[in-house]
Amino acid sequence: MLDMIRKKQKSVIIQIVFWTIIAAFVGTIFLVWGKGEMGGGDDSQLAAAVNDTRIDLASYQHTYQNMTDFYREVYGVQFTPEMEKRLQIKRQALQTLIDQALVLEEGKRLGIRVSRDELVESIARIGVFQIDGRFDRDRYIRVLSSQRMTPEQFEKGQEEQLIREKTLKQLNEGITVSDAEIEETYRQQEEKVELDFIRLSPARFEEKVTIDETALGEFFNTKKEDFRLPEMFSLSYVEFDPATFRDGVSHTPEELEKYYRRHIDLFEIEEQVKIAHIFFRLPDGADDKARDEIRKKAGDVLKKIRGGESFEKLAKNHSQDPANSAKGGEIGFFSRGTMPPTLEAAAFSLAVCTVSEPLLSPAGYHLLKVLDRIEPGIQPLETVKEKVEDGLIGEKARELAFDRAMDIYNIHRKEGSLEAAAKSAALQIETTPLFARGDEAGKLGILPETMERAFTQEPGKLARPVNLRDKVILFAVQERQPSRIPELAAIKDKVEKAFRQEKAAELAAKAADDVLADLRQGKPLAEAAGKIQAEVVNTGLFNRRSEPFVPLIGNFGAAFPAVFQLTQEKPFLDQVVTIEEDAVIAVLKNSQPADMAKFTPEERSALHELTLARKQRENISQKLAELNQKAKITLGPRMQMILEES
Repeated sequence: MLDMIRKKQKSVIIQIVFWTIIAAFVGTIFLVWGKGEMGGGDDSQLAAAVNDTRIDLASYQHTYQNMTDFYREVYGVQFTPEMEKRLQIKRQALQTLIDQALVLEEGKRLGIRVSRDELVESIARIGVFQIDGRFDRDRYIRVLSSQRMTPEQFEKGQEEQLIREKTLKQLNEGITVSDAEIEETYRQQEEKVELDFIRLSPARFEEKVTIDETALGEFFNTKKEDFRLPEMFSLSYVEFDPATFRDGVSHTPEELEKYYRRHIDLFEIEEQVKIAHIFFRLPDGADDKARDEIRKKAGDVLKKIRGGESFEKLAKNHSQDPANSAKGGEIGFFSRGTMPPTLEAAAFSLAVCTVSEPLLSPAGYHLLKVLDRIEPGIQPLETVKEKVEDGLIGEKARELAFDRAMDIYNIHRKEGSLEAAAKSAALQIETTPLFARGDEAGKLGILPETMERAFTQEPGKLARPVNLRDKVILFAVQERQPSRIPELAAIKDKVEKAFRQEKAAELAAKAADDVLADLRQGKPLAEAAGKIQAEVVNTGLFNRRSEPFVPLIGNFGAAFPAVFQLTQEKPFLDQVVTIEEDAVIAVLKNSQPADMAKFTPEERSALHELTLARKQRENISQKLAELNQKAKITLGPRMQMILEES
């Protein structure tokens, strides 16, 4: 239970209000402070005016980039342009800055101040400004300079951030959690239910669907738009490879220094600890007694370590982690966010060569020893000169490739001939297959939005060069096929498949309704399912922590809470739940109330923190909604265009 609470505490990162995330980025100084008091300004660079505060587009772009980086870190390759649009990150980025401005304004209205000592102490704690764990003024100046910031600019931004933090704290004063709330939360989390269910997939009914030509024609006529083909393009292009320009690149020491400063984030040193552990595994289904016994074993070994025995030798003899026990328990270096929270908290707080108390993870108990530590910082240019030089040469080579492509374009733009341009550049013309907007264009991959206007020009006309990920291309639209609805005969197989699927879904829904009708008449699920030869499956016991997922069923969506309201008197959901097009009917098999005797003080404390954090977030969200409602918010013209396109 406790480990699940901790996991939930950590998962809150993805749920928190996003201006808090951006504030964290501010704390690492890599965000431009772009808000200021109301006054004169270039509205072309205005993102939004919030009461008396201007938010400029530079701040918006930095916030937007930080958000996309955050989501990319969370979702990896699943974070696609389509997901970005669904999440409305551009709107979230703007709302983040609006919320920041409103919290700061509210703090000033409440008279919240930050002393000079508080400001100095907060800056001194930022790891990137430290050497060997101590604030270093020279590094502070150097890092700020690399970000084109003055100490005055950064300190003003940091002061505003501290005011926001104090404001949030004051707004949450009075938010408490009662013992009754904690106990009710525990009851809800630990209560378990067990379901019997049937799953009716439309696929099993497809063979019962007959295809009638008249019905098929009517189906196609009502669903024509579903079969519309998008506008399609193919491009002819020549490729300017930056790698072929690298030999012609020269640079000065000043350019090298400038590149290093502009890309300082690439040379950050991440805080890491090197650890070893002695691991004591918990058996599957271990109860409190078993956990106590394992903890005692760990404690006995810890006494031997503190009595002077070798950690490495004890790890070889006692650790149940075969991957590293032979190496004295040494695991290696870890950065933050890569270990269970309990272990991480200990690893980053222990001094080098010290050993922790027994620490509980989902797998068992650990004795951690910190072997070494790498403090956060920035690698000096001297140590990364080769990498910086390679990056600078690559950047300048891309510029030379683009300049060459632009020269060729300017020479041939009037005649508009890609063939003539290719000949003068001594390059081979390549052609993409037909593709739709947003799809991959052959070897070119998914094209950037900056090419959108090029698709509107007439086929064969030479377009301006475009920078892609690793190349520059000069291109012309080879062919354009307008969006159209094909004749039924041309896509008959596709229409028949859609027709069969729709009718099969209707049959599945009808069968599910018949089963539900039998349940309402008091018949058992097995009897109702037997009429349609459907298999009854049991989920096993599960609790609310799996929400919205039910074992063996999947995402139960909004119907998930209802399964915990089922009783022996009303044992079934009075509705068919649709999951991935399948119809699911579920009936209560068994229920198991929470055992309050197992609610330990440690779990109570952790659940108190989790519940308090949730109530505080809800309170702040409500306060922000009220502040937004009262505020006068005006969007700049370019910001309006950005949001309209999102």
